[in-house]
Amino acid sequence: MTNNPHISRRNLTKGAAWAAPAVLATAGVPVYAASATVAITSSTYFASAVASGQTVTPYSCAGKVQLQISQQSTKNSYLTISNIKSTSKVTNLKASYWLPVQSGTTFTRVANTSTCWSVPVASGKTTTYNGVVFREFVSTYTCPITVSGTSWTQPTSSNFSFVSSCQAGTTLPSRIYHYEQSATVTSASGAVATATKTNGWSNSL
Repeated sequence: MTNNPHISRRNLTKGAAWAAPAVLATAGVPVYAASATVAITSSTYFASAVASGQTVTPYSCAGKVQLQISQQSTKNSYLTISNIKSTSKVTNLKASYWLPVQSGTTFTRVANTSTCWSVPVASGKTTTYNGVVFREFVSTYTCPITVSGTSWTQPTSSNFSFVSSCQAGTTLPSRIYHYEQSATVTSASGAVATATKTNGWSNSL
């Protein structure tokens, strides 16, 4: 975490869930008789800024806080669902972001980025952590998922980038954020399970 009060940024390292030093968060659920366990691992990029030319691109908030959630090839972003079979179907892939933002915050897709992930939309759910209200934003993966071999990795061409509307001030009420990802896996025999990855509340902008 930077000491500069006007800019904060976290880039996930390979094998970490969102931001180092967060521990890799994978969740597994038994789906097959052979007790294989489906697991989700991922890496993405999260940033906030209060000035043009900092870590949010494009920045358009004239000195106010603006957030960005994105996957970038240069940041080693990825999402993988592993320990599945080629005969399985993966559906209902989604991400839930819990952010310390004001009511009415919206996100916009950055031009020329993939439309495979829907623009995060406020679900209306809130939770309070350390006295700060966090709001849930949900994004779903809408492109076809074709399983090959024992895993599926989201194509780089599906990378997304979203920027938030401007916040009221120059700082956020908290630098903490939290997110979850989940997917439904259906085996050839019809067994259904949901794999979920949760990252806890140890990630900091």
